[in-house]
Amino acid sequence: MITIHTRATRPLLPADGQQLPPPLTPEQLLRIESLRTLAAKKRRAAKALLAEDLTEEAAALDKAADLADAEANEILTSGGRTSV
Repeated sequence: MITIHTRATRPLLPADGQQLPPPLTPEQLLRIESLRTLAAKKRRAAKALLAEDLTEEAAALDKAADLADAEANEILTSGGRTSV
């Protein structure tokens, strides 16, 4: 089955006088890539645990994968700005 997924979008042009977020630094791009890799590994492990009927352990790994994806999406959408 072929599906289309959109992880995050960044506007190409400013909307109504808003400024574009600054471009992502190489460190941020590397962090996003590592978070996506981590999430994929955790999802594969969760799938293996589900095959062995270990649902609680699989749910924990799936939640960790969701958190890693959320952090990567936050970096993309915020343009790398972090709140203190």
